[in-house]
Amino acid sequence: MSKLKIVFAVLLLLSSTIVVNADTMTVKNTGNLMDYVIPMEIEYIEIIEVGNGYEIIQITKGNGIDDFAFYATYNIGGSIRYDIGLMDIDTGLLWITHNPYIAPKTKLLIQNSTTGEKYYYNVFSGTEANAYPLQFGDGKYEVKLYEHTTGSSYKKVYSKVFDVKLDNPLDVFLASILEINWYVEDEAIILTESLLDGLRKQLYIADKKLTTDRYVIISDYEDYYLTDDQIISVCYEYVIKNIAYDYEKIETLQYNYIPDIDETLKDKTGICYDYSVLLASMLRSQGVPAKLIKGYTTNTDVYHAWNEIYLEDEERWAVVDTTFDAYYKQNRMTYSFEKEAEEYVGSIYY
Repeated sequence: MSKLKIVFAVLLLLSSTIVVNADTMTVKNTGNLMDYVIPMEIEYIEIIEVGNGYEIIQITKGNGIDDFAFYATYNIGGSIRYDIGLMDIDTGLLWITHNPYIAPKTKLLIQNSTTGEKYYYNVFSGTEANAYPLQFGDGKYEVKLYEHTTGSSYKKVYSKVFDVKLDNPLDVFLASILEINWYVEDEAIILTESLLDGLRKQLYIADKKLTTDRYVIISDYEDYYLTDDQIISVCYEYVIKNIAYDYEKIETLQYNYIPDIDETLKDKTGICYDYSVLLASMLRSQGVPAKLIKGYTTNTDVYHAWNEIYLEDEERWAVVDTTFDAYYKQNRMTYSFEKEAEEYVGSIYY
């Protein structure tokens, strides 16, 4: 049987659940919220599991047995509530779309059974997929979705166990995820590019020993290489110089608040969470791994957020706290870029 006939035979089993366009290699669930474009030739599509209200569909592509992606859809009573995409687990990402028209309050559990680490997340409804990190390294992962019932009670509506072998453990700390959400079109990321172009221009002028930049154009210096240390310095200095602490904001936040980096940029104010997400987004957009950490520090009695930034030349993570450094800089006090790791105890990291 040919590949095309295999696809059509499987489609008969799937009925209206899935549609394949063989010309564009687009896999689309009928009536669904998420489409997945496969960049390689489809070998076959197969239902590999049918559970209590959901189907797991395996999409095999390429020539290797290991070169495949999982795409899971959860249904209740014929209505699609969630798309769970496992096509990027080798880079440390789990994708979930939550139907905004059928939107019970939902929690997500991600657990690495090998290491014992686990986090719970709020699942936001919307027409776009959100990325959740698989930041606990290699191992056997389990994901579960819980829907709110009454009071503080939730019921499990979906679970899946799968193995993760990361291509590069640092990749997950470069990605745009739910908690650190950035796009190249964001004003904050456009600003980051502009700031770095300014540094490239300075380096070009110094390298060429020019006395004026009157005739310098972007094509002259746009390919100037910047080190990670230079990129980190530019982003860090911008944040601590331009973002002031908002002492009233914390009193009005909802339980599921997630910073919007463009709002932080526009308001020029924020809380520790805003500072940390902005810096992490700026750095990740430039290929510098950065973590968002939540926990406690000896510098304050309240729950806090800060960053860890990967120093490639030294192959280690540096603790960086722009919230305190912004206060110190703006009040002309002394401060240091890297903090003592012993003074910071993280409970959650992304």
